Amino acid sequence: MRPRVSIVIPSHNRYPLNRYSLYALELQSFDLSRLEVILVDDASTDDTTKLKHYKPEYRFRYVRNRKKLGVAKSRNVGARLAEGQVVIFLDAEMIVDRDFVRNHYKHHETAANHVVIGGERRAKLYSLLFPGMSKSQIADVCRLAERQEFRSLLRAKGLPSDDPGKIKRSLGKLKRPIPLISASHIKSFSDLAVCAAPKTNINEIIQQLGDRLETSPLRWMVCVGNLSLRKSLFDRLDGYDEDFTEWGTEDVEFAYRLHSAGARFVIEPELWRYHQEHPNPPNKIDSGRRNRILLQKKHPVLDVCIRSLKSVQKLDYVFMDETLREYRALRAGYSLYYKEFIDCIVYMLRRAAILQERDAKIADLTRGFPSSLKTAVRQRNRLEAAKRSSRLVRLFDLLAKRKRKRKRRRRR
Repeated sequence: MRPRVSIVIPSHNRYPLNRYSLYALELQSFDLSRLEVILVDDASTDDTTKLKHYKPEYRFRYVRNRKKLGVAKSRNVGARLAEGQVVIFLDAEMIVDRDFVRNHYKHHETAANHVVIGGERRAKLYSLLFPGMSKSQIADVCRLAERQEFRSLLRAKGLPSDDPGKIKRSLGKLKRPIPLISASHIKSFSDLAVCAAPKTNINEIIQQLGDRLETSPLRWMVCVGNLSLRKSLFDRLDGYDEDFTEWGTEDVEFAYRLHSAGARFVIEPELWRYHQEHPNPPNKIDSGRRNRILLQKKHPVLDVCIRSLKSVQKLDYVFMDETLREYRALRAGYSLYYKEFIDCIVYMLRRAAILQERDAKIADLTRGFPSSLKTAVRQRNRLEAAKRSSRLVRLFDLLAKRKRKRKRRRRR
């Protein structure tokens, strides 16, 4: 029987986290005979190869890359093998609730252009304690130890549980991963909450924009990480861009192309996910910055480059939304009259990303602008005088560090 849904899981050195994730999929309320799971082992050097002998009730395929290809290419490898009408991309360390597949699939039964993503029901899960935990992860464990049930788990592993100082020292001395959960925790799912910490700063765009997100030009930006779509839509876009070989941003680039192709992004609030915490990839920040530059090189447009505002200030999604709405209106009626003005904004945003990647001061963003800066400034002044596109003008000023002249009060 042909599967209806294929789940693609790229994995590099995530054992046994990926084993927990696969087990959670055995508990799905969706018909397991119509479910296919493809684990793409991206040349792991840990025990992930054990999973080639894994035999769940759903159809399972273990595929191993001969050399490390990265997340984008590994997702493509799995998706091109997928036989389901709908493809769900899931990270190797995600544990999902029983209705996860069903809540994805229902949106694709009658629509061919839906891209489904989760809402705010996501948390960090400490299923294992591992060497090399970050300061924030250790702080999470210390906070979790305020719960009696979590203290019991620590004591069962011979770890200190009552003194935060002792907990920190013991975690700093770990030589091997220590599992805290078992299959029974996953089976009841709610029991996982004992080891779960809140996921902060997640879906800020949803929280800030609220009801206006439905029509926002920023809507595609919520589509990162785990998602589902029709395989026909995936094939039409030729999948993820395989130029993204390092950590991060490949999902952002794919989301933008989906947006450009007319996909409709659907936020399913009932998608419960636990992200099993693990050591951060080496050079995570540096590779993320390099990939942001690559993204902007591939898509040098304001809709994409406006994300570089975070190089200058904390992201204000309401301001970004209103700015892009102004940009669309300006482009629709006056694009030829303000070309240098818009080009200069995009140039400054791209330059901010480049300077951040170099750990250089974010300044002199107009330097090297290939068009006429004077023309861009004249166009900016024309907009201000006409009291039009005030947020675009504000963005230009913010990036150019151009101070507005204050009107002097006339002396009586």
